[in-house]
Amino acid sequence: VRDELFPEIEARYAVDGRRGIVGESAAGLFVVETLFLAPEMFEVYLAMDPAIYWNDDALVRKAPERLPHLPEGIRFWFTASGVADIKVPTDRLGEILAESAPSGLTWTYVPRPDEHHHTIFRATKEEAFRWGLWGGSAAGR
Repeated sequence: VRDELFPEIEARYAVDGRRGIVGESAAGLFVVETLFLAPEMFEVYLAMDPAIYWNDDALVRKAPERLPHLPEGIRFWFTASGVADIKVPTDRLGEILAESAPSGLTWTYVPRPDEHHHTIFRATKEEAFRWGLWGGSAAGR
């Protein structure tokens, strides 16, 4: 993505240097993993129903040690449906951020237990994009 896709996009389109990523389910897992492992790649991270239960909740368990390494100016918005295997670790990530998010991270967790895995993206995309791209308000920090 960094070495091949970014240069190709920059060669073909007028860009302003800002980058964002959005994903749902396994793609949401990729969003959260990229946030923690290569946070400098994007400024805005949006994850709907991220499959962060993968690998025995490894991203959630390692979040406290990864958070201090996030650069200033990152925006992270995420949500979870009522699906238990997704909601439980995603709720826990929200708790960890509430306890120890670095001051340079702007983040919001918007749980949507009324939604299902197959409806969460359609139900939350407008709010996520407004918050991430135009700085709109949402619940959380």
